[in-house]
Amino acid sequence: SDTSTWVGGVLPADGDDVVIAAGHSVKMNVNLSAWTGIYTLTIQGSSGTPGMLYWMDGSSGVLKLRNT
Repeated sequence: SDTSTWVGGVLPADGDDVVIAAGHSVKMNVNLSAWTGIYTLTIQGSSGTPGMLYWMDGSSGVLKLRNT
């Protein structure tokens, strides 16, 4: 939900291809159960710090990926 997390300050939208670059961490704090799903989710690795996706402590939610 924090636009400063994303390139250009734009949150991913339903149906987008999402990339979390190496060295970046994304905290899920929004329930996306109403979405039809994102097309792809790429979490890039590196020899340093890989990209990370995690859920906010004490929360639950849904992240949908489309099966295409």
